[in-house]
Amino acid sequence: MWKVKLGRDQLSFFPSPKTIECKRMEKPIKILVVEDDPQIRFASTRTLKSAGYEVMEASTGTDGLRLATQEKPDLVLLDIGLPGIDGFEICRRIKQSPELKNIYVMMASGSMTDSDHQIEGLELGADGYVIRPIPNKELLARVQSILRLKQTEDKLRLHQDYLDNILKSMADMLIVVDPDLSIRTINQTACDLLGYEESELIGETIRIIFEGDGPQLFHEEDGSTAETPAVEIEKLIERGLVHNIETSCLAKDGKKIPVLLSGSVMRDEGGLIQGIVCIVHDITNRKTLESQLRRAQKMEAIGVLTGGIAHEFNNLLSPILGYTEILLEEKSKNDPDTAHLNKIYTAGNRAARLVRQMLAYGRQSMSQKTPVRLEDIVEDTITLLNNTIAPNISIKKEIEVNLSPILGMPGEIHQLALNLCINASHAMPDGGNLTIRVKDEGLRKFISSEGESLEGHFVSLCVSDTGLGIDSDTIERIFDPFFTTKEVGQGSGLGLSVVQGIVEQHKGHIEVKSELGKGSAFHVYFLTAQEEDKPPVVKNKPLSKGNERVLLVDDEPMITNLSSDMLTRLGYNVTAFLNGEDALKAFIENPQGFDLVMTDYGMPKMNGKELGTQIKKIRPDIPIILFTGYGDLIAKEDIHTWGMDDLLMKPLKLKKISEVLRSVLDK
Repeated sequence: MWKVKLGRDQLSFFPSPKTIECKRMEKPIKILVVEDDPQIRFASTRTLKSAGYEVMEASTGTDGLRLATQEKPDLVLLDIGLPGIDGFEICRRIKQSPELKNIYVMMASGSMTDSDHQIEGLELGADGYVIRPIPNKELLARVQSILRLKQTEDKLRLHQDYLDNILKSMADMLIVVDPDLSIRTINQTACDLLGYEESELIGETIRIIFEGDGPQLFHEEDGSTAETPAVEIEKLIERGLVHNIETSCLAKDGKKIPVLLSGSVMRDEGGLIQGIVCIVHDITNRKTLESQLRRAQKMEAIGVLTGGIAHEFNNLLSPILGYTEILLEEKSKNDPDTAHLNKIYTAGNRAARLVRQMLAYGRQSMSQKTPVRLEDIVEDTITLLNNTIAPNISIKKEIEVNLSPILGMPGEIHQLALNLCINASHAMPDGGNLTIRVKDEGLRKFISSEGESLEGHFVSLCVSDTGLGIDSDTIERIFDPFFTTKEVGQGSGLGLSVVQGIVEQHKGHIEVKSELGKGSAFHVYFLTAQEEDKPPVVKNKPLSKGNERVLLVDDEPMITNLSSDMLTRLGYNVTAFLNGEDALKAFIENPQGFDLVMTDYGMPKMNGKELGTQIKKIRPDIPIILFTGYGDLIAKEDIHTWGMDDLLMKPLKLKKISEVLRSVLDK
């Protein structure tokens, strides 16, 4: 409890004493006279009323105690010798009652009363004692003296309550220590955060909170503790006000809490040290956000690095797949080389799929919902998992094919599947079975976590393991951000919260079933795409050809040669350049000499967007196609905003080029 001694100049911080007196004047002072002698009772009542007090009377101890309880007077003028309950017992009950203890009691007795009675009354808590007979003026003076004392104590009590409320309302921890570093005062915020009761800390040394990694405030600069508290105090005095030292304090359960600590010396009017006032600010949330920011920055760096690697891989894969595709077009099915070329083409496509997975993991893909097949994304995930999870874990897949597509974000769904599978593998440190199922669920109805009704045709992904399992209490928290059952440094606690976020983005539903020692199963349900959202059925048809004049630009000679060969094979007349500056110069010299521009996006000095913008300024009607190896980093919506007409993804394929060119040129 905060103890305070206030001087007159210190009261300005609190409610004005005049304000308190005015509030008290609004309510008349009540005095209860308990006296069995009617003449004495009458005389006392008349004297007190003449001074403006509100007076109540009781002739027995029982009535007196009842009125004191009901009316709660400011003062009780109490005779000792009463029928029923005597004055001593009434005084004892009043002073022991939490509701009545602030009532002042003035005991009265005759002149023949033994002095031991006076001592007994005062020891029971009486605030005054008078001996009768007593002149009316003296009685009134004694009553007024006690009431003045009561008013002063009421004011101090209000100030005390005000200070207590300040301490209770503080968001930061407040700790006041004596010169010997024992804790004198600590607020409730500190007790709640540290897990102690106030009584457990008062009188203990401050090192119970700052033991070990304690702040410089209580330690030498070399990290060792000072020999005596006086030395530590002198260190603080020399440094003056200590402000925002970042350190940690120790909770009762052993948990370290990151904090900012400020401290200052408290002195009395003579300059003597009374103690140290410490303000301790919990920075757990800030540290969590800093950790999250560092992780996001790391993921961003990984994304940039992955994007660059993927771009280079796509440039290498383009000639492999492109020339293989050209050769396959020239070969008959019965040609002995066809089988070998098909194997090269298949391996190249697997490599291209791996690049897409790298981009998805690096979060370089744009978050656009398109009709996708869940089974295809899961197959890609399994391919990646085969090379990443421990060899003592067996992957089993039960995947239905030709399922209805869902409207989703491929990169996000890939991350969801990957997170669930990695989480399952971590639940099997000694090995086990990881089963991945994709199936049609038909018509189903669910209630989302936000209470929204989800109804329609669903397909599901189920990831199950034969691992440790999850208890019922933990299941309630597994989707909370930063919640993890792993050791410090072995997990961020973000995996399953990310999964839930992706499910909510897709208006889906997730269920968890688990039993300790028997493993867990995560079921994720996705609504299938509406009919208008489903991708059109693609039929095999011959390559679309043309004879238009194409301006081709790419800084990679292999890609330029391949693209030129592909376009020439399709019948187009190609003029190729290895940089944007030369291509722009050629276009300026002959703007009507080209029917279409195909340009790589990522080129040094002048990229494809800049080149396309300059060309459109000269000839707004000419169609421009961008191609890129950065996956879905560029969205088709961006292309149209920039004034371009379409987008091709590397590695370039003959069939896709033929379709896109004719689509753009025939508009």
